[in-house]
This record gives sequence, C-alpha cells and structure tokens, in this order.
Amino acid sequence: MHRDHSQDGLRAHRIALTTHCLDDRRDDRCSCRLLEDHLGYLEQALGADAQPDDVGQAQEMLLELALIIRSGTMAISAAGYRRILDRLGRIYARGMGLEGGSAFVLTASDYADVVEAIGNRFDDYDYSRIVGQLLFYMGQLYRSRKGGWVTVYEHLAAMPTRIEGVATLKQNGFAEIHRWAEEGVANLFHIQRDIEARQLELHDRAAHIQRRIDQLRHQCTDGRDPAAPLPERRVVSLSDYRLIDRIRRLQRELELILRELDGKRQTARLIENNIREFEQKLQSARRTYLVRAVS
Repeated sequence: MHRDHSQDGLRAHRIALTTHCLDDRRDDRCSCRLLEDHLGYLEQALGADAQPDDVGQAQEMLLELALIIRSGTMAISAAGYRRILDRLGRIYARGMGLEGGSAFVLTASDYADVVEAIGNRFDDYDYSRIVGQLLFYMGQLYRSRKGGWVTVYEHLAAMPTRIEGVATLKQNGFAEIHRWAEEGVANLFHIQRDIEARQLELHDRAAHIQRRIDQLRHQCTDGRDPAAPLPERRVVSLSDYRLIDRIRRLQRELELILRELDGKRQTARLIENNIREFEQKLQSARRTYLVRAVS
C-alpha cells in the first residue's frame, strides 16, 4: 500500500496506530503493515536534511514503538521482531559516518530504548551489530557533550546477558564503563560548566578591581606610585594616605581572586583530563567489543 509522506499522512498513521492498539480485535497483518509504515516514517524523519522538528518527530515515533513493545498491545511475532531490528539496524547504520550533531546521534538514546524493550521480550536474535552501533552513538553523544550517552549506557546495562552480543559486551570492557558511571562521570560536564562560569566571574571581578586600582593611582597628588613603600615618600597627604589604604585593600582582594582563579584553572585541567580519559575508555570498550564480536 502506498504511504502518504506528508505531515497529514504521518498524523493519520499515528491515529491509526493508536486506534489499532486499543482494538481488542487486532488483525496481525494490519499490525505488521502499521509497524512497517511506522519505521518508514521514522526513516523519512531521519533523512539527510533532517530539521529539529524532524528529530522531535523521530524521537516521538521511537518512544511510541518502545511503549507498544513494552505494553504487549500488539502480538508481534518472532519474525516481526526480527524485521523491526533489521530495519532499525539498517536505518542507524547510515548515521555512523555523520558528525555529532546528526539526527541519528540525537535520537540514539531513543533507539536504545526500543532495542532494550525488544531485548527483554525477544532474545532469539544476534544483537551484535546493533550493540556495536549503540556503543558508537554513545561515544558520539559523550564527545559532543550531550547527556544522552548516559541513557544509552543505562539501556545497554538493562539488557539481559543471555542475549548474544550483550553478553560479549558485558564481559569485555563494559565493567570499566560501569565503574566510571558509578563514580559520577556523568557529572563531569556539569562540574566543568560550573567551573567555567566561575572562572568568567572571577576574570570580570579581577578586571574590575584592576581598573579601580589604576583609577586610584592616577588620583595621587604628587605623581608618585601610591603603592610604593611609605618611607620612600617625603610627604604623604591625608588624601594620598587614604588612596594608599584603599589601593592596598583592593590589591589584597585581587590577590585572593587570582589565587582562586589559579585553583579553578588547575581543577578545570583535571576535569578535562578525566573527560578525555573516559572518552578513551569508551573508544577502547567499543574496539574490544568489535574484536570479540567477530572472533
């Protein structure tokens, strides 16, 4: 049957899918057709020129598919599950040559949700290729500083080890990723953003104080540096003495700010090193998995 590729066609399809799921007299052939149409619309949304609205639609369609599978409202056969997994695998294979902002990367956590939902209902399938894809997208999400990598990790961790591909993953490299996740690696980007914000705040404050110090120095009446030691000055007027006192208080404040700024820089370097180290762990885990999966 011809599928209407327009937005009206997609809307009509989603209404038909919802109605079908609520119908107690569901026809298996109709279920298969609706699921095929659903995957067709998903593939269309993930096209090369996908826009933000398309990405949102793809996420919604993947969520709907995961909910349908978990609810068991459709009696999907083993062949049906295989068709869904095969189709999803082909769709997401296309995105593996694209950069971190692609629609495939942005919807990878939703893809993982569907895979986990199927994996907990159907284990008579070799998930090796799909697990490899999810590891790839998890690395892409992490590298592009997107929190969805944690969701992909959680879906992979929730899949049963009896599944071919998942057992290989959990036996090779995944334990190290799990340890980092337990130790709070997901918080590194948040900490990094907080440190960067504080550094900007300290930079602005230091610049403001330095400008104020320079202004006060220009107010000195005898043209000498008001920050010079007092014994080197023959006569110090009361106004200059007050300027000196204010300048020295500002200099002490500036020194404290610069010390804190230096500490923040050191912490920022440590956080960045941890981020890079975990990125290498993800790459290593994927390489190890791929080697084991084909051996």
